[in-house]
Amino acid sequence: MPLTEPHDDHSSAEEPVLGVPGTGEDAPTPVEPEPTLPEPVRQRIVTLTAAVLPGLPADEVPVPLRRVAKFAPNRRARLGAPAIAAQLTADPLFRQRVTARVLADAGDLGAAVVEGTAPAAADPVEVAALAYLARPRGWRELIEASGEAVRAEADSAVVAELVREAEQRAARAEHDRAVARVEAEKLRDELARVREELGQLREEARQLARTLRETQARERKATELLATERGRAARAAADADAELR
Repeated sequence: MPLTEPHDDHSSAEEPVLGVPGTGEDAPTPVEPEPTLPEPVRQRIVTLTAAVLPGLPADEVPVPLRRVAKFAPNRRARLGAPAIAAQLTADPLFRQRVTARVLADAGDLGAAVVEGTAPAAADPVEVAALAYLARPRGWRELIEASGEAVRAEADSAVVAELVREAEQRAARAEHDRAVARVEAEKLRDELARVREELGQLREEARQLARTLRETQARERKATELLATERGRAARAAADADAELR
């Protein structure tokens, strides 16, 4: 996204003043709008500016940013981002003052960007941020190339994240399968034990039923013998009574 809404930049060294055909007057050619910046690049530009903001002389800090410059370091880039971005876009002189300090802090990388080159090992976000601020010859191409690298890195990160999530799902599935196998073994062992116990209970039930039948048979036999003896006793008593009479 643009650092702010597209705004004409009248400070670019790549935008010469040319005569207008058919007139005797010189007039500037239409200025290209601000380039579209990847979000990480925009954030880095704001962060770099916020870092050097308190070091600028008070009279070089635009009025809208004087309050922002007094914020604590951890709040300056976060809360002052909209004002910083707007000022960088609208105020080329302020951007040049910021750039001088940022390039001094950037060392060799800053010098390379000023020359219009980007070391292969350099962070593409850092290169794009420095190119936006310094605006050397070919700075838009540097930003475009860095933007492509950022997008490729983001795509790679997305792919890596998808691969990592897939690996995690596969690991979880394998773990779940292993747990399921262990649980299945436990259930099979439990089922075998229950079946064995059931077999023993059935055998005991058969033995108890047989014992019960035998007991009932002996009871019936004893009852029949008792009835017979009682009959005999009754007849003997009757015979004894008859003899007494």
